[in-house]
Amino acid sequence: MAAPPRSSPALRWAALIALGACAADEKPAPADPAEGPALADLVDADAVGDACAQVEGQRTAVTVRFPATDGPCPFGEADNDRPDQGQVTARVEAEVQLPLPEGAVLCGLELDFAGGAGWEGSPMRYDDAFLLSFSGAVLVSSDVELVDRLPVDGVLPLYDWQALRGAPLAYERLVPWCVGEAEGLSDCAVPPPEDGGLLALGFAQALVNELSYQALDRGPLRFGMVTLGDNDDSDCSHDELAFEVRTRWITLP
Repeated sequence: MAAPPRSSPALRWAALIALGACAADEKPAPADPAEGPALADLVDADAVGDACAQVEGQRTAVTVRFPATDGPCPFGEADNDRPDQGQVTARVEAEVQLPLPEGAVLCGLELDFAGGAGWEGSPMRYDDAFLLSFSGAVLVSSDVELVDRLPVDGVLPLYDWQALRGAPLAYERLVPWCVGEAEGLSDCAVPPPEDGGLLALGFAQALVNELSYQALDRGPLRFGMVTLGDNDDSDCSHDELAFEVRTRWITLP
């Protein structure tokens, strides 16, 4: 689906914040089923929110697991570089696709890293840095400076290995980043490298609508995990990352 022209990221964040502040007070009138929303009507995040308010949809809960990886990174393989101290030279990528039908439109997204549905949360250790994404849009990064190098679609940074390749890796000065946190649209906790700890991430509805809209033209709904390193034997490693994903979704003609 081709995206219409977008305003600047700063303006779009301002619009999302305003929407998040008033969404709880808005109660759209039920749509006539004969004149309900269609996929072609989803021209922006607001339209996604409107469609989700008119269609009851379905709910799905699934546990996403990224198995533990051992170092070192695959230095020098494919388009990874050879080891070099203090620079991002290599990565390991993994993806998990959500078991939703093709064309599903996301209306609700909750991530539970603490445990549920018969499993227990476990601390995640990683080395040196990582990014967690949803359908290409970065949700969490262990270092904000990595996010600053990424291309942006609307207000969402998109994972791009070539943009990160060669980036400085200031291990002792990592500052974690979560999408929407600075704007008050998410709550987040990121453990420091090697120490381990539970991730935590919650979204305002306006941010869910934006993630859903941006995912419409990027294939199946999926999570991605990327670990990065420079030159050590433990680089690109992480403990198993498991979390429950609760979604509400709709399908439109």
